Amino acid sequence: MDRLVRRLRSLSESAWRSRREPVTVLLENLASLTGRLERIPAPVAPDLPVYALPDAVVLLGGDVLIALSRTPDLADLDLVDRWFREAFEETG
Repeated sequence: MDRLVRRLRSLSESAWRSRREPVTVLLENLASLTGRLERIPAPVAPDLPVYALPDAVVLLGGDVLIALSRTPDLADLDLVDRWFREAFEETG
């Protein structure tokens, strides 16, 4: 998560044009999994300006890690790891 957030924080506004979609998908996936793990409706990942997306990744990423710590499931942990790796690759 740290490497992805550092990368996203370094992007110019024009660089976001081709990189917003993978981050949006990541946020939606994180929100959905957090909702499932906490047995609540999935939090809505709001449509944010690009400068706020790295902070949203930190917040939703933290939420899902807390939820995973309460109900550790290696399959879900592997899924989150894959989502972060894919987002990192697609924003490079």
